[in-house]
Amino acid sequence: RAKSDLSFIKTIILLDGDGSKDELLFKNLIQTSKGSFRMEETIDLANQVAVICNSSGTTGLPKGVMISQENCRTLLSYGGDSDLFHMEPVETVPVMIPFFHIYGFFVMISSLYWGCTVIIFNQFNANVFLKTVQSNKVKQLCLVPSLIRFLISNPLVDRYDLSSVKHIYTGGSPLSDEDKKMLYNRLKIETIRQAYGCTEIIGLAVMTPRDGQTPKGSAGKLIRGRELKIVDPETQKKLGVNQQGEICIKGGVMIGYINDVEKSKEVVDSDGFLHTGDLGYCDNEGYIYIVGRIKEMIKYNSFQVSPVELENILMTHPAIEDVAIVGKPDQRTGEVAMGFVVKKQGVKLTEDEVFEYLSRFVCSDKWLYGGVKFLDNIPRNAAGKILRKQLQQLML
Repeated sequence: RAKSDLSFIKTIILLDGDGSKDELLFKNLIQTSKGSFRMEETIDLANQVAVICNSSGTTGLPKGVMISQENCRTLLSYGGDSDLFHMEPVETVPVMIPFFHIYGFFVMISSLYWGCTVIIFNQFNANVFLKTVQSNKVKQLCLVPSLIRFLISNPLVDRYDLSSVKHIYTGGSPLSDEDKKMLYNRLKIETIRQAYGCTEIIGLAVMTPRDGQTPKGSAGKLIRGRELKIVDPETQKKLGVNQQGEICIKGGVMIGYINDVEKSKEVVDSDGFLHTGDLGYCDNEGYIYIVGRIKEMIKYNSFQVSPVELENILMTHPAIEDVAIVGKPDQRTGEVAMGFVVKKQGVKLTEDEVFEYLSRFVCSDKWLYGGVKFLDNIPRNAAGKILRKQLQQLML
């Protein structure tokens, strides 16, 4: 079927099974080959492409990220590391994150490598998902924040026994402190661990420690095999502790973007650090805080306003299900913050109430002068990241 559906496939090679006239067995290629097929004796694992994953595409079209064999081997090792994603053969792992995204790819290959049973969902169905967790006594869940919000707020969850779930991992986009608190209270789990990274650094650079505890607002600490520097986005000068700048990571960096050498050089500096495009800082104890994307910061007069900061505050409002903040062009100040809000079902909420609630917590430079618009849902990509460009089009 694969060959008939995909015309570019010339030959299918099977790793096991009996094969057929249209298929070749891998073992036969090695045994019978007279020169047309040979195994490489020396392989440069650091520079041989193993897989190409899509970047998230939140600031433009997704790019093909070339990930090396060496980096894939590193990814696999995480599944056996008790400080990271410790997996055991007895476990069942439901996977709902797309495999073209580095997070989904990692969960899938690591689970298989460590002998877990993997259950793949082609689409999310609430009852099927919850029944799968219950019947397989799933111990660990790898989710994105939108699925966590489902577990927090959907009454359907109470119909199923999810007591087997002890640990939840989340990534792709930030999880608010309020959501963490609500998840602990509802599922009575032991730990929630948030991961920060991007496709260009095989998806993981910073993670909540093993005990699941971090200071408020922190993404966690740097994992093994990674180096961190914070630089001024304009001067590229290295900054110190508690100074906000661009987060740069070394270790596990991609080979480059496929067919785009210039763009690859733009994001990886001469010292081998990937410039993530994220703003953040590191405190005295090594905890890392993500403030937002450089390109998404709202420039109100000469003041930088972080959408993530405002979103986290508004998510604590009892009537708000989801929210996104974007910059709205303004002739006088340059940009003003505008809010897109999803109300919880059956509640009443006005624009003035949203404006007044946020104003209690932030200075006047961060108020929602661009207004508030109510939506049925916030557009997000497969990893749960907000598609702000789509929201900006709704302003027109």
